[in-house]
Amino acid sequence: MTFDDLMLRMMWTRAHVDPITPSWRGGPGPRVLIEEPDPAMAWADERVLSREGYDVAVCAGPSSMVGGCPLLEQGSCRIADEAAAIVVGLSMSRGPGRALVAAHRERRRSDSICVQTLSSEMERFGDDFTGTHVLRVPVTRNMLLEGVRRAAHGSRSPEVKQV
Repeated sequence: MTFDDLMLRMMWTRAHVDPITPSWRGGPGPRVLIEEPDPAMAWADERVLSREGYDVAVCAGPSSMVGGCPLLEQGSCRIADEAAAIVVGLSMSRGPGRALVAAHRERRRSDSICVQTLSSEMERFGDDFTGTHVLRVPVTRNMLLEGVRRAAHGSRSPEVKQV
C-alpha cells in the first residue's frame, strides 16, 4: 500500500467509510450503493440514508479502488449487483463518472440509478443520464431521500428530475 493509499484510507476511516472494500452496513431496508469520492459528501449521504433505514454501502469511486473498479475493469461488481439503488456523485466532466453511469445503465434498470450532477454537466451530458433520476447539485436531504426512494422502488417522480 502506498503512502497516498494509506492517507486516503485514513481520511475515509475518519468519515466511517472504507473506500477500498465497500460493504453493507446491515440496515433493515433496501440496499443503496453510494459512489462518491468526497468523504464528507459520502458520509452525509450515508447518514441520511442509514437513518431512514436503508442498508448502505459506500464506494469512493473507480479512482480510489486498489486494483481498479471491478465494474469498469471486469464488467461486474458484486456490491452494485446487490443494490436496489445506486447514487453516483462522481464528476461527469472529468474522470470516470460518465463511464461508470454508462456501465451501470448497461447492467440494470436506468431508473434504479440516481446521478448527482451540476446543471452545467446536465446540459453537456444529458443524454448520458436518460432514464436515471437526476439530482441537481446542491442536493438537499429531501431530494436525496425522494430520489433514492423512487430509484429503489422503480417509480417516477415529478419532484426529482428524470430525463
